[in-house]
Amino acid sequence: RLSQLQEMNATQIAVYEDVLPEAHEIRQANVLMIVGLDDETSAVLVSIARLQGILVNVEDKPSLCDFHFVAFVKRGDLTISVSTAGASPTLGQEIRSYIAGLFNEDWEGIVSTVGKKRLEWKSQGLDNKSVADKTRAFIRNLALLGATNDNAQEQGYASYANDAPASTHYQGAEHAL
Repeated sequence: RLSQLQEMNATQIAVYEDVLPEAHEIRQANVLMIVGLDDETSAVLVSIARLQGILVNVEDKPSLCDFHFVAFVKRGDLTISVSTAGASPTLGQEIRSYIAGLFNEDWEGIVSTVGKKRLEWKSQGLDNKSVADKTRAFIRNLALLGATNDNAQEQGYASYANDAPASTHYQGAEHAL
């Protein structure tokens, strides 16, 4: 979990090993994560934290948690998260691995391309329904033709205004839509 916090650019992380934090140290926290402690000690720390309005996560004790960590796949602006609400973090990680295989690195370009087209249509003054319809058709055409990068339009995928069959799928992500 520490590495996940660091990946999310968390700052001022205090780790206590072999010693418990004092109440005044807990008060300085925004979030308290408890790992590897017995139920009684965990419950005491949770009580101290909650009296101060601090969010708490206790590993393998969902009933003591204010939040749960998610396993996520990030591809540029696309983020897909999985949570088992603490029931089985390993299952969440396995599902995340499966999803990562479906949504390969090409999806960063797909999301960027779709986002640019959407902004273009909005800048033309189209209403929300028209923008959504054009976006949906563009997505389906990308799926139908197997386009997976920013130069989709250069490759002849410019017929976004025509609706492709709804049964089409993205290349390498048959279960994505």
